[in-house]
Amino acid sequence: MDTVKPLESLVKNNEEFQRLFLDIEGWLKAFICFQSEDEPVALANWVVSTYFYRSFYFTPYMNIYSPENGCGKSQLLEILGFLVHNPKPSNIPTNALFRHIENQITLLIDEIDMIAKEGKEELWACINLGYKLINSTVDRLVGKIHSSQTFETYCPKAIAGIGQDSIPTSVKARSINIELQRALSEDLNEKYLSTPALKEKFDFSVSIPLGQLADQVEEDFNPFWSITDYEDCIYLLGSSMSNTRAVDICAPLLTIACM
Repeated sequence: MDTVKPLESLVKNNEEFQRLFLDIEGWLKAFICFQSEDEPVALANWVVSTYFYRSFYFTPYMNIYSPENGCGKSQLLEILGFLVHNPKPSNIPTNALFRHIENQITLLIDEIDMIAKEGKEELWACINLGYKLINSTVDRLVGKIHSSQTFETYCPKAIAGIGQDSIPTSVKARSINIELQRALSEDLNEKYLSTPALKEKFDFSVSIPLGQLADQVEEDFNPFWSITDYEDCIYLLGSSMSNTRAVDICAPLLTIACM
């Protein structure tokens, strides 16, 4: 039986990562009224993970939902678009979706409850399969002669919709829930994302530093955590969680959080 290490022994207290966690969490809480303190923390860890997701076997989805319109779902996706690695909205042409995923994107899907499965098979294939690194490819006919080509579906995804059941149960099992409620004006420190200097602030405080850290990771070398660190997080979660799918999707975020 594998030895389960205590959480304290896994924490590295890397100053660069700790500052980034605080900055991301601060930006999220400035614009969004969350229902618990855990939600912005989970989102901050997920934002960081979008720059390193190729280092893990799984990537969790963010299931952002609310009981009605006007609760900040689209606003949250817009903020995430400033923070995550290589963001792409789901309204890109479906025949180009797989080619974008080859370029290691973060897919931001708004109004999932309005997206019918008919005519959006490529998008739903990405959602159904793309949470895992292995065995997540699809074959599509491309070109004038309709030759078969294999495409990846693996990439981080944030999905927003009305109601917790706006995505199928199978997709919810691969997701971390973020429930939003309508906020009062006085609950928010910031209200406007379109100010000219804001994108620059996001870039210099989060996106550029995270990109520089991610550039240090190579296919066979990660200066921040080892495969053993990742496995230790899997064993630690498995010691307290009986749901193996939950362990799969939470282990990358715990590995990130331990930085």
